[in-house]
This record gives sequence, C-alpha cells and structure tokens, in this order.
Amino acid sequence: MPIIHIPELNAVINHVYCDNVSRENFLECFNGTANNFTFSVPLSPFMPQENLTLLFSFHNSDAASQFTVCSNCSECLLMPNVEENCSVSEAASSISEDKTSHGNATDNTYEVILFRIGRKQKIGYKFRLSKEATDFENVCDLQQNVLGEKFYEFNFYFYRACNK
Repeated sequence: MPIIHIPELNAVINHVYCDNVSRENFLECFNGTANNFTFSVPLSPFMPQENLTLLFSFHNSDAASQFTVCSNCSECLLMPNVEENCSVSEAASSISEDKTSHGNATDNTYEVILFRIGRKQKIGYKFRLSKEATDFENVCDLQQNVLGEKFYEFNFYFYRACNK
C-alpha cells in the first residue's frame, strides 16, 4: 500500500484518519489490510491553502502508473456529517476542473493537486489502484464486487472542522 502525504499540511494520511464506517472496515483500514481504505480528513476553518496535494509513494514503479482518480462528489453518501455553519462553500465542479494528476515512475510516486479545496465545506475523492499491471480495463468502470480481486479503492473525505 502507498504512503500518503499532504505536504501543505505536513500530514501523513495513515490509520489515524481511517473512517469508522463499520468496525470491520475500520479495523482493516487501521491494520493496513483493507481492500477499501476510507479516510476522513478534517480541514481547519483557518486553513490558508486553497489547493492541497495528495502525494502517494509506492514501493514499486508499476503501482504509480496503475493509480487512477475516479470521481469526486460534494454530497457523498458515506461522507461524515459536518457542521453546516461554516462560511466557506462552493458548488461542486467536474472532476477535471477540480484536480490535476500525474504519476512518476522514476521516484514511484503519484501526485494529485486538488484545486480550490480550501473553499469547500466538504468534498470526497475516489481513487482506484489496479492489482494487475497488465490489466488494461478502466479500473473506474469495474464493479464493486471485484474490489480486492482486481483493484484497491481509496476514498478521501475532506471536511471543514468548524466550531459553533
């Protein structure tokens, strides 16, 4: 599994950010044995950065080239409940307007820059990692029933942590 870092926040996204969707999913995420990793990442209401970078570091170069951004959403079903009284909000935009990404086989990394995330109250991103280097299917089009067999899934829910 990749090491996930957000340089602007000086944060490593690890078991501390595992979302407690269910006890089983949380324990698998916590132990690093999950096929579906779901992370909830709070953002300070005072966060000065408008853009954030997700930097995935892999153990081998093949994995970085098999990583794909599948979708984003502002109203994801599994997204944590957040306070609605923050002054920051922005309508959801298309995935192509919300990020830029590229893999680097030389240093085994995959970088995604999430644009305007500092303006959002909450947003989620779905990434998939193909398990087979020779599998040329669009991993985003695969059904959920082959999760763990053909791909791993990484969900990130960013939300504004505000006080009432």
